[in-house]
Amino acid sequence: MSIHIRKVLWVCLCLFLSAPVLIEAQEEDILLNISRANESYHEKDYPSAAKIFEDLIAQGQHNGFLYYNLGNTYMRLGKTGHAILNYLHAKTLLPRNENLDANLRYAISQTTDQLHPPLGGFLSGILFWLETLNLNEHFQFLILFNILFWSVSIGLLYYRKPFWLILKRVTLGLLLIALLSTGTKYYLQSGQN
Repeated sequence: MSIHIRKVLWVCLCLFLSAPVLIEAQEEDILLNISRANESYHEKDYPSAAKIFEDLIAQGQHNGFLYYNLGNTYMRLGKTGHAILNYLHAKTLLPRNENLDANLRYAISQTTDQLHPPLGGFLSGILFWLETLNLNEHFQFLILFNILFWSVSIGLLYYRKPFWLILKRVTLGLLLIALLSTGTKYYLQSGQN
């Protein structure tokens, strides 16, 4: 092996071994910023808490609790519109959080126009679980039903009985519903961003 190739391999090895350290340092920096923002919030320094939360979101940290805390901060600053916006963002990531629902209802009640949360359309009425599951959970169900469908399809190859054919049709129906549901949730969520 030539010296040049050895140097390249050595540099690649060093980068590969240092990557976890860099990632850990970045996570520590994020956690430090979150704790600074929470400290500022508890010390009633709401503008700096909002700035830190906004910076974290701008860095690509999309977490339901981050949006929730930013919404709470904006409520303390008297910026109800910004609070509602961040609560709605948090709701897409934390659909079953009762505190979030209560804060969103309270923020909406503080508006002069007495707004109502946006209602889903026809498809949201049929796929009633759209609002109770977040996008990751939809993808998990899609993967589960996909695995079930293909497992039953393989079982049908070995056991040619009417039961397996019925089971294949049922799992295909569940897979198609999960696909429609996941696609709808993705479309609705990408439209909000």
